[in-house]
Amino acid sequence: MLSKKMAVSLTSLITILALAFVAPTAMGGVLGKDFKTMITVDTTGTVLGENVVQTAESISLKVVFDKLVTSSETDDDGTFSTGDITVFAYNKRNNAIFPDPISGPPLDITISPTKATNTEFIIAIGGIDNADNPINADNPIAVVVTIDAGKVTNADPADVVKTNTGDDTLGTNAKGSLTFDIVAPPTAGTPKVVTLEDLPPIVLGPGVDDLFSFTVVLSEKAKELKKDHIDLANATIESDPVYAGAIAPAGVGDAEPVAATGPDDMHHRYIVTVMPKYESKDDIVIKIKSFEEASSADGDGPDGTLALKKSVLSMPYMVKVNSDANKKVGLSGTEKNLPKDVVVPANGYLVVAKNAGASQVRNPGDAKHGSGDIARRVNAKDQTYNLTGLDLGINLEGFLIRGGTIDLVSPNAGLMISEIMWATDAGSADRQWIEIANTTDADIKFGDKTHKVMIYEANEVLPDMMDAANNIVDRVSTLYKGTNIWSIAGIGQSGRTVGKIVEETDAAVDIEIVPTDRLISMERAMDTAGMYANGTMQGSWGTSMPPSQNFVDAAGGLFVGSPGTSAINPVADVVVTPDPEPTPVDVAMGDDIQITEIMVDTDSGRLPQWIELTSVAMGEVSLEGWEMVIDNAIDADVLGGGNAITVSLSGVTLDVSAHEGNLGQGQSALVVAWSAQRSSENIRADRVVDVGAQLGQTRRYQLLSYNGFRITLVPPQTGAIADFGDIAGNLHEEWELPMDGRSSIIRREMDAAGMMTKGTDANGWVLASATPLITGQPSYYGDDEDQGTPGQDAGGP
Repeated sequence: MLSKKMAVSLTSLITILALAFVAPTAMGGVLGKDFKTMITVDTTGTVLGENVVQTAESISLKVVFDKLVTSSETDDDGTFSTGDITVFAYNKRNNAIFPDPISGPPLDITISPTKATNTEFIIAIGGIDNADNPINADNPIAVVVTIDAGKVTNADPADVVKTNTGDDTLGTNAKGSLTFDIVAPPTAGTPKVVTLEDLPPIVLGPGVDDLFSFTVVLSEKAKELKKDHIDLANATIESDPVYAGAIAPAGVGDAEPVAATGPDDMHHRYIVTVMPKYESKDDIVIKIKSFEEASSADGDGPDGTLALKKSVLSMPYMVKVNSDANKKVGLSGTEKNLPKDVVVPANGYLVVAKNAGASQVRNPGDAKHGSGDIARRVNAKDQTYNLTGLDLGINLEGFLIRGGTIDLVSPNAGLMISEIMWATDAGSADRQWIEIANTTDADIKFGDKTHKVMIYEANEVLPDMMDAANNIVDRVSTLYKGTNIWSIAGIGQSGRTVGKIVEETDAAVDIEIVPTDRLISMERAMDTAGMYANGTMQGSWGTSMPPSQNFVDAAGGLFVGSPGTSAINPVADVVVTPDPEPTPVDVAMGDDIQITEIMVDTDSGRLPQWIELTSVAMGEVSLEGWEMVIDNAIDADVLGGGNAITVSLSGVTLDVSAHEGNLGQGQSALVVAWSAQRSSENIRADRVVDVGAQLGQTRRYQLLSYNGFRITLVPPQTGAIADFGDIAGNLHEEWELPMDGRSSIIRREMDAAGMMTKGTDANGWVLASATPLITGQPSYYGDDEDQGTPGQDAGGP
């Protein structure tokens, strides 16, 4: 039975009991002061979300005190007992409070410590659901649990009362309270939230006007999905979600799809757009609330009236949105602190490698050595530089191709980025490094978070280099003047080494190195006064030339560059022809871009899949703001397992349509699963979109399912109604993909009857191997034995 301290209680037929475990808080109270009391819902089992619990056989709460206390089932003053807990519940629909236990079976409350130290307790509560107040869709219940202040005394033996010092008491607990909802288990036919996912994965930052969009998928079409149904943290929403159409139910991985609950047996998508609160550095947290509405069918309730249905939350019901894995929304740029106490020697260099060992840069000794220690190194090769490891969290190759910017932030002027090994080794970024030169006569030692590298994607706002408060001493960028991306193609080289390279000092041991494609860095031009050329201009950078310097002996010939030294001959005056001012290019309209060719086969995962896009516009157009959404059949072998994948097409510009073979003229772009080392000469690097790099993939993977896929082009959204471009694929269509090894499928413009085809029509596609197009000038991406025509246009789709 409850003690008299129970102010209001609940009647019961079902006893609710569960176990939970949560680590106690690390904060400590102060003698004579109230210590913290925290009440939370168990995070396992029946919990649907934050403070939302589904009825089941049991439920539990936990209480964590900031100090050790003692407990007792009896109502002893100073101990934690059931009598210290006040509970009441009410119907959320009419705010009616449940009756006192005098009129029905008592509410059952028990407590039990989960730690020997007695800081953490489980509260088991039973007696909420009963015949008079059943928990169902028409009777949503809120429960309020309170532990008032001053109920429990600090019993921590480590705390001692200090007589006549002002700390004459050990203190008691502060008030703790919790309100949580209890909802009924979903029944057949109950609408629910199926998924909630961000769309697109854009980078956000201060001053960027980009709105952030995400999709909500419901198990049936709602009569109204309102902005009031959406809970937001660190973002605002101005308008109601926009309906984006029906899709067939699909599961994730091996999971069965969530059943459709509407009469059309389809799921329904809604696009929600929010504006980030850029002044906040916290995550955007998006939740979909439970909400009630009239059912979509008339007369399906009692007596022919409209029935009310409750949309029950279904995991995942919330999403945290970060600009990328390394920073919070609201911060422009990704910050990477250079290691504390590392030294850039006077008139020398520091090589900062993603993986110091894998970089094959010769390790000269302790990176904390200054000039005095460096001068005592025996090998002359080791007396100009230090080497340290720091993972910047990016693939430098893909980053620079997309218009990335690297800022060097330091209180010491004279530090410059002088060389970059952006190349990958067979797709691996472990060999990458940047070289920092010290152009002064004094050692520069890094303090704690005093020297850093800031990384900015192309659509982020760059800070002002001229503002002294920003401490930006150098900037390297392929984004010239903030708009025009210049190409690193031909300035350095990615390659492929064979086997494991091992440094070997024993002359009696032969080291066999198999010649292969070399990795080559790019170096920055410098004048005789020691000044480096503008790091944001293409003409400031040149390809490193052999012989290699400061690599381990076993890497000779496979790595070309000069980490820790300079092979560049300074000139009296560095004259760099300014990159041309970019000519404004119109963004492509929704019907300007078409999906014209697809390579589906992967040759057992060895080669990348790709999708060709072709412009049918009358002039040069940009794909800025365009996206591609790829939906796959449920397939464990495909990235996402069946979840939609969104690819940004920003940064690509397509030329005027030639309709004469168009070999190498830039009318076509390729969206590739991952970067390949082999392609024909007509495949331009600045018109290749690497999905693997965008999604942070470090291995080969399958992008398109052999069982079915749908590719949707999404131009920039300018109105309230979602606008979609070309669509291709057989997902949810009654036809199978034609397959013939590494032969692509090419889009037909018309069928045999002269009728226009769609990308979702079976007769809209033909195997490249079945056409005479592959007998022309070689065109391939992945392997020269492929049969396809990527980068070519034979007169439109």
